[in-house]
Amino acid sequence: MGEYARRKSDNLEIKIGTCEDMYYLRYEDKDKVVCDSGSSFGTRWRLPMPHEDDILPGNYDNPYFRGNAKVELTSYLAVGDDGEDEWTTFEPNPEIIDHPGNLQIRHEETGLLINTKCFHGLKLPEAGGDISSIHWNGKPPHWFDLICLRETEEGLHPVVKCRHCGHMYRETWAAVLPFVRHDKVLYDRLSYYAITLKEPCAA
Repeated sequence: MGEYARRKSDNLEIKIGTCEDMYYLRYEDKDKVVCDSGSSFGTRWRLPMPHEDDILPGNYDNPYFRGNAKVELTSYLAVGDDGEDEWTTFEPNPEIIDHPGNLQIRHEETGLLINTKCFHGLKLPEAGGDISSIHWNGKPPHWFDLICLRETEEGLHPVVKCRHCGHMYRETWAAVLPFVRHDKVLYDRLSYYAITLKEPCAA
């Protein structure tokens, strides 16, 4: 179900999202619009990407929390405990192994299509039946993207998505913020959200 609102700056009706996903609004845009009758704000909000600062609410490109409105949680160079530089990789909440997504793997030449569980890089699916074995062959290092913010009673939390199967889950700010340091403006904005939580909350 689409959610709509009127933008206060020009009284134009705009689409703000679908159900709980506010694809076309940042959290700080709430006060810039008035929801239409029958519409309401959701709980997932667009990331406040600096390169989109001049765009009016409702006019953002790349809807559905994708494209340029996401942060790739890739490895970054940091100073280790011993004072030496080392590569740090994103460590997802291990509990997501209990919430697998689904993947379809296609063999182009035969048209064979296999459905399997996605454990987001934490483990391989189990072989069985007519599938004799499953192995990694060039396992990608990049499995997760920061795609939006989730509003809860405690405040805003980062939402991370498996880039391969699409499974989303709520992460902690401590796990995500180090991977945003390359963008000082975005890092400062997200750090503000992190420190304004009403109380600590597990992912």
